[in-house]
Amino acid sequence: MRIAIIGTGIAGNAAAYALCHGNPAPELVLYERNSLPGGHSATAEIDHTGKRMQVDTGFIVYNEPNYPLLTAMFHHLGVATENSDMSFAVSAENGRFEWCGGDKSLANSFFAQRRNIVSPAHWRLLAEILRFQKVARAGVAAGSIGAGSLGDWLDRHGFSARMRDSYLLPMGAAIWSMPQAAMLDFPATTLIGFFDNHGLLTWQGHKWRTVSGASRTYVSKLTAPFARHIRLGV
Repeated sequence: MRIAIIGTGIAGNAAAYALCHGNPAPELVLYERNSLPGGHSATAEIDHTGKRMQVDTGFIVYNEPNYPLLTAMFHHLGVATENSDMSFAVSAENGRFEWCGGDKSLANSFFAQRRNIVSPAHWRLLAEILRFQKVARAGVAAGSIGAGSLGDWLDRHGFSARMRDSYLLPMGAAIWSMPQAAMLDFPATTLIGFFDNHGLLTWQGHKWRTVSGASRTYVSKLTAPFARHIRLGV
């Protein structure tokens, strides 16, 4: 049997790995339009002040509660992983307005710019983030998010433009690697469901891990049994 697989992202590579260990194993051909396999798992090597560094530009982190099959695959392949200091930060207006969410201390994260401690607007932003988390959790529990866009959902619940532009839209754009302006048209149920599943509707969230040596390490191990059957740049 001959089987063609289109794309060498996690779905294509995992399917090929399973198929090539079948009995009998089919004849595989994988087609990838990029010059390297991996899809969203893409590692770039850069020079940072004279030091070579591996930087993941797509898949970066995972957590074990949400990704049990990925975790099992890493164990199966012998892929080394380590704890990651997962965080999110916003820098706007050429650095005049900044905050981050990586540190459990509000003083060193949300109020990292110390002048914001006396900013009523910044305190209102914090209150809105907490209200968003509460309203979103209630909507998920009740199944009442609806089929509309994120922009419609935010308007329906009276959230401000500051909350959207300084928190939710930048975070959503970072997660889905898309323009911030397009996030208002994103399905509300998809975004809020993702936030709920990944512990982003609480301040603490999940414990995140990353692949040691960057994501291309696991791509190499996963594709090793069928690497000669991958056709790149097509």
